[in-house]
Amino acid sequence: MRGLTTHKMMLSSIPMKLPTVVFAGLILTATALGQTVTKVDLAKDKANKPGEVVKAFGPEDNPLHFVVHLKPLDKPATLAAILTAVHAGKHNDYQVATTNVPAKKGTQSIDFRFRIHPPWPTGTYRIEIKAGERLLKDLEFEIK
Repeated sequence: MRGLTTHKMMLSSIPMKLPTVVFAGLILTATALGQTVTKVDLAKDKANKPGEVVKAFGPEDNPLHFVVHLKPLDKPATLAAILTAVHAGKHNDYQVATTNVPAKKGTQSIDFRFRIHPPWPTGTYRIEIKAGERLLKDLEFEIK
């Protein structure tokens, strides 16, 4: 895939009232002006690369891939993304994690991988893609 940047995040634990479940989070932030997210694909894992594009994940899917498609960057930028558990397990509007990722000029997509010790709590989650403080794209999805 041309211009594909991969970012991997692994969390071993986050204090929560869930049995040894670790949430992984995501926040995409582009610092360069004019960055545009064209779409976000949820993909199952296939040998540590994005595999089948899906509309929802299962609790045992690990890692989760979020492939963010961009208009080609005209200069280097720092991208960021936020993963929120909207209604998952006993959590409501719980910001799971964030990450910032540097991207090179010409980058057209970024694969954010998130790995936990399964299973993921079932429920509704949201990914927010931002450029600085400006929201570029948000997407709700389910783990069921």
